[in-house]
Amino acid sequence: MFKNKIKNKQIRFSIRIGGPAGEGIVSSGQILAKVFSRSGFKVLMSGEYYSLIRGGHNYTTVEVSNQLIYSFKKEVEILISLDKRTISEHRNFLSSKGLIVFDPTKINPKEIELTKDKLLAIPFTKLAQEAGGQPVMANMASLGAALAIIGQPMGELLKLISEMFSRNGQAVVDLNQKIAQAGFDFADKPNLRIVSGGQGTNNKSKQYLLTGNQAAALGAMSAGLKFFAGYPMTPATGIMEFLAEWAEEYKIVVKHSEDEIAASLMAIGAGFSGARAMTATSGGGLCLMVESFGLATMAEVPLVVVDCQRPGPATGLPTRTSQGDLKLVAYGTVDSAPRIVLSPGDQEETFYLTKLAFNLAEIYQAPVFILLDKYLAESQASLNDLKFDLIKIDRGQSRVEPKENYNRFALTLNSISPRVLPGQDGRTYTAVGNEHNEFGDISEEPKIRNLMLKKRADKLAKVKISVADIIKPIKIYGPKSAKKAVVFWGSPKGAVLEAIKDLKDFKAIQVMQLRPFPKEEFLEAVGGVKRLILVENNFDGQLGDLIREQTGVLVNEKILRYDGRPFQFEEVKLNLL
Repeated sequence: MFKNKIKNKQIRFSIRIGGPAGEGIVSSGQILAKVFSRSGFKVLMSGEYYSLIRGGHNYTTVEVSNQLIYSFKKEVEILISLDKRTISEHRNFLSSKGLIVFDPTKINPKEIELTKDKLLAIPFTKLAQEAGGQPVMANMASLGAALAIIGQPMGELLKLISEMFSRNGQAVVDLNQKIAQAGFDFADKPNLRIVSGGQGTNNKSKQYLLTGNQAAALGAMSAGLKFFAGYPMTPATGIMEFLAEWAEEYKIVVKHSEDEIAASLMAIGAGFSGARAMTATSGGGLCLMVESFGLATMAEVPLVVVDCQRPGPATGLPTRTSQGDLKLVAYGTVDSAPRIVLSPGDQEETFYLTKLAFNLAEIYQAPVFILLDKYLAESQASLNDLKFDLIKIDRGQSRVEPKENYNRFALTLNSISPRVLPGQDGRTYTAVGNEHNEFGDISEEPKIRNLMLKKRADKLAKVKISVADIIKPIKIYGPKSAKKAVVFWGSPKGAVLEAIKDLKDFKAIQVMQLRPFPKEEFLEAVGGVKRLILVENNFDGQLGDLIREQTGVLVNEKILRYDGRPFQFEEVKLNLL
């Protein structure tokens, strides 16, 4: 299988590592992803894990290619099994030329009903102990073995081990490098190689390897983030962890609040005082924050919220993925509370949309939501470049000259009132969560109520996101005149694009701006389409409901997945045929 691809200078393979929690499964995948990315390959990495400290079944998949890849494929070429359960659960995903690598000290090969040419016994635990390490370090030997089987050198792995463990002293670095080298040497045999001689696409150029959470944090930092408050909740915690790591260098206050309610209110307070502020959470935390979103809307305070979705209701599946929060984010609060809701489909879009969100929050003085999900938030992808100066910082409309009787909520032609910071001379006003007049005084007068409600709606009615060709309210992939179209939002992007790339007369329609909904752009995109298919990671087809509500277009054909796992492009493609 791979010989022909190498001949055509095309390489693609997948490595899956599985075992019980607590044995470094996810970190092993992250290390491999970094090694291949630094070697110039395009990489996708994603992990699945139970909500347990120890036990359960965890696995990480690393997809590698010397060409751009959008999505994971179903089959894997190397299955590194650190326990018997990994073999039983994943053997059916092994490609025809694939190989199961296992530790014979933990798994009896006689109990594995596969042909010998699909099995490779490597005593990872023994190799780690013989090198002077502990049994738990067996995963390091497996990384060296994986590189040997793929036909890649050890240089980048050894460098990475040095970077990772240098703070623990040179002895720890040497030990881990020795164990990794032992695994490599054991498996470095030409007859075992799945791929040989493959090289990356851009060995001399810089690549970023980012999770969606890291991309969101970088976008916020590039936007001038000064305050972040959050309460740890999978899968959003990575944003807070990344910001905390860089907080001192970039002068950012990162507050671990006592709960999600406090986190959102702290962010609103910081935004009210003039700091660029953000919070991040998942569905359960978002439910607790809902009332505060109404406060930000009524008081017209800038606020950026990242929602990393996971399955519910209640605790649901805490470590799995879902796109089930669309309606909650779009409508969740008392009465009419206009807000901006954005949805990136990959790490690159996450970076730019997050940076743009801070501009939108201050320009329109309103909450802006960014919808990620567990799959996008925690999976890694290699990016060629991020243009940090592509989006210029825009702090919105403000008034600088002193003026008595300043009307903070003035009725203007564009419905956006001049905003100043609290405490500036000559510009005092009242900010409350009650309905109010232009000055901010509480009012229950029907006329004032109608004017203010309309003002808050009108200022967002014409919002249209745009950043070069990267960010659009509606993005179209494939021939615009195609008669068949797949409509989606968020992380199914990769699976959809991979699924349609070889199909005739198909295009993909990505909705990036969910609220306010870009009705005109969507109707133009579906004009002439005879078959419209919805792809979503939820039970209800929530985007389909939103489309019907906003445009009258009924999407009858739906491909929905709601088991907590992301789409694979093969299942999307199969349903399109």
